[in-house]
Amino acid sequence: MNGSSNECEAERAGTLHCAVGRKGLQEIESQWDKRVTAVVVIKADETRKKIGGENNTGALLDKRPGTIEPLTYVRGLCRVALAAGVRVFTQIEVIAASDTASR
Repeated sequence: MNGSSNECEAERAGTLHCAVGRKGLQEIESQWDKRVTAVVVIKADETRKKIGGENNTGALLDKRPGTIEPLTYVRGLCRVALAAGVRVFTQIEVIAASDTASR
């Protein structure tokens, strides 16, 4: 699409897989693939700063995932589709659907 990724509020903030207790932390550390540099184990104090609470003993931070704002994304797709001459229909009741691509 034309424009920046900010149009759909794209943000790559990552996900946390939190551990509770010593056993939880051991499980997190055993899942950690040190070859994937975008994934790191963080200590309990840093985990608490990110999410609050006192029960977490650490977390696996995967920096790869992100989010978008779905409505803004769809509006951007629609704008590009309309500019390309695609007809867009809204507020139409779907009464049936079929897979025509495999025919």
